[in-house]
Amino acid sequence: MAMGAASAEAASYRLSIEPVHPPERAREIYQPLADYLSKATGETIVLVTSRITISTSATCARRTPRISHSTRHTSPITGCVI
Repeated sequence: MAMGAASAEAASYRLSIEPVHPPERAREIYQPLADYLSKATGETIVLVTSRITISTSATCARRTPRISHSTRHTSPITGCVI
């Protein structure tokens, strides 16, 4: 009975974190963890950060638009839907 060579590809996982820090700071904090997990497991761990933080979300929720639009727009600065 002949056995074929198995593919030795590592799986890829996404490590998504709660957006309490801006993306740059989140990468500073959590990239070492992603690197460690990749090395320890032999799998590929990809850090996923959010462009919007929880504090920004709370700010968006408190805002009320001054002008009513028939379509929704996203602010390029805050990411809030206006």
